[in-house]
Amino acid sequence: FQEIREFRSLAYSARGTYQRPYYLNGKGYFQGYMGNQADKTLEALDAYLDLLRNMPEKRGRNEKIKSGLIQSLNSKKPNFRSVARQVKTWKHQGFQADPRVTQHERFQELEFQDIVKFYQNYIKKDVVTIAIVGDKRKIDMEKLAKFGTVIEVSKKDIFN
Repeated sequence: FQEIREFRSLAYSARGTYQRPYYLNGKGYFQGYMGNQADKTLEALDAYLDLLRNMPEKRGRNEKIKSGLIQSLNSKKPNFRSVARQVKTWKHQGFQADPRVTQHERFQELEFQDIVKFYQNYIKKDVVTIAIVGDKRKIDMEKLAKFGTVIEVSKKDIFN
């Protein structure tokens, strides 16, 4: 997403992560975020979806990706107040012990082709739902419709 932030200057921030399913046989999902100015929404969205559907294969970044995945494991350590809830979640997901231990081993052995295969199987062709929060007067709603059906909701619809 460096492409969106730094190279094209379309967003202040852009990120994405794959969420493991809550239950063992459940379905995981990719969750993305982008923060940008309203007038850049359509161009930024187009760029984000293009990257999501056509992941650039930059093999030279494999070590950086592995390092980031390993560091993310360290930041996922539950604090003392959430250990019981986290252990319950792991059990729902089919783990008998802290999965970060085996994930650490897998991440160290990760090859770039493994990343491409995961992307092909779990992200590339998945359905996309887009939520936009902002001033619709600054967004061309007709052009927005090219991304799919637009459903407008009000604060009242959300917060009741």
